[in-house]
Formats: sequence, C-alpha cells, structure tokens
Amino acid sequence: MRNKIITVFGGSGFLGRSVIQNLARQGARVRVAVRNTDRANHLRVYGEVGQVVPLQINLKDAENIEAVCKGSHAVINLLGILYEKCTSTFEAVHVKAVEDIAKACTKHAIKRLIHISALGADLNSESNYARTKALGEQKGQAAFKDMTIIRPGLLFGAGDNFFNRFAELAKITPFLTLFDKGTTKLQPVYVGDVAEGIMTVLKDSTTKGKLYELGGDQIFTFKELMEFLLKFTGRPKPVVSFPDRVGKGLSYILQFMPKPLVTPDQLRFLKKDAIVGKKAKTLTDLGIIPKHLEAIVPPYLAPYKPRF
Repeated sequence: MRNKIITVFGGSGFLGRSVIQNLARQGARVRVAVRNTDRANHLRVYGEVGQVVPLQINLKDAENIEAVCKGSHAVINLLGILYEKCTSTFEAVHVKAVEDIAKACTKHAIKRLIHISALGADLNSESNYARTKALGEQKGQAAFKDMTIIRPGLLFGAGDNFFNRFAELAKITPFLTLFDKGTTKLQPVYVGDVAEGIMTVLKDSTTKGKLYELGGDQIFTFKELMEFLLKFTGRPKPVVSFPDRVGKGLSYILQFMPKPLVTPDQLRFLKKDAIVGKKAKTLTDLGIIPKHLEAIVPPYLAPYKPRF
C-alpha cells in the first residue's frame, strides 16, 4: 500500500475520516475527492506533508471525475446523501456519479474499485434512497465488473450522526418520538470495523466483484435504540409513537429543515428492516469480529448526561 495512490470520493464524512486515517497509516498517498475542499482540509493531519490531498470535484462533469481517478491504484467511493437538497439528488449522487466513477476506472485500467452502498438497498423499495442505492450498485458493476460492493448498516462511533443527534435532542425535549411505531429492525455497526473491512477488501484480490453486508453482532428495533440512548445519557424520558398520519404530516414539514430530522422518504425507508441477509458475506468473512454497541457508545454519550 505504501506510496500507492488511492482516490477516495466523499472522504470528508464520518466513515471517510476513519478510512483515510487507515490509508495514511499504511503509507498510501490519498486523494480526497470532495465538492468542498474546506471541509476536507482537517484530513491532511492524518498523514505526512502532502500525503493526504483534498481535490475539488464536480459530480456533473464526467471528465473531472476521470481526471481525479487517473493514475490511481484504487478508488473508494463513499458518496452518499440521506436527503435531497437542490441539485444534490439521489439520482445524481447514488446512480449517475457511481456510474461515471466506474466508467472512469475502466477507462484508466484502475485495479480496484470499492463502492460503499447501504444495508436496505433494494431496487423495488418504496424509498428513493434505497432504490437509488441499489440502482447505483447495478450501474456501477455493469461499468466495472470487478467492483466490490459493501453495504454497511447504521454506523456508530464517536462523532456519529445518529446517537449524537438524538442525544442532543433528548437534552431539550420532554420525550423522544418514534415514527411507524419504532419496530423497524436495524443492525448498527462500528465505523472502525467498516473502515477495517474496506482496508481488508482493498488488499485482498479475491474480494473483487463480490458483495458484503456489514452489520454489528446485535439487532435492535428503532425503539430499543432510543431507549438505549436515554439509559446511557441518564435521561429517563418517554418514547412516544406518533400515528402514521401524524408522522407523515410532520415529515413533510421537517424535510425543509437545514438538516431534516426525518423526511417522507426516510419514513418509507423505515418500513423495511435494514439487517444483514442470512446468506450474505459479512465482517466475519473478512476476519473481523464486530465490536459491541455497549462497549463503544456509552463513553461518547457521557457529555450529554445532566450536570446536576
């Protein structure tokens, strides 16, 4: 891995930080392809001077994507959005960009392409998020047949966007709300385990063209995760389930927030469990033992506990 050029699309996010830190430790030269380089400058400290370099990209420009990929030993695509804003649509990010990246990798004879999708990706889903994730997998593998697909579950770890966000909400609200009764099953996975899994796939040529579903060793309902959060933040509050009509109405309003708590499409996504398939290749196939949620989450929830 030393001195090999690895291009990471969307590397400024939560998972990207762990992936780039691992790549830098292995001595790789990392190109971080992002839409806003200011949000990726903090990644430079993970390597020596000039080892980690943020590059600005325009996902609408296939030639720009080609230029970023050219000369790479491998490309890792972490691009993904949870909700649509302006021109940043599911179709543009989850499908078109993936296809363009895959075509660029084929054109420039890049050895490895690793695409990060999501548990719950489904061509027949009512959710546009889940449907476009699955379509992106299909289009990407058609353009680069050896593309390895990784579908991680709900990511947790210090700085995550799930537990931290709801813990912050629990500080100011008298109760936490559930949509669709909170019965959806999720399989949270530690971000460090997923990053390690990506590194294993990158080094192992036998993983080419395969699909992996990465989840933790426990399955929870959404309600159970909220109860877990309240327990470890020391905030005994009720968890209230809204009727479907009320939940849908609220989601239509909340989708216009700068960072929506929930959108109508996310409600559609939560109608189906997002767990590892019984026949899927998993973390254990990559030689990784999943870390327990209870061992990782409570320490970083400590700052949300009442101070009196």
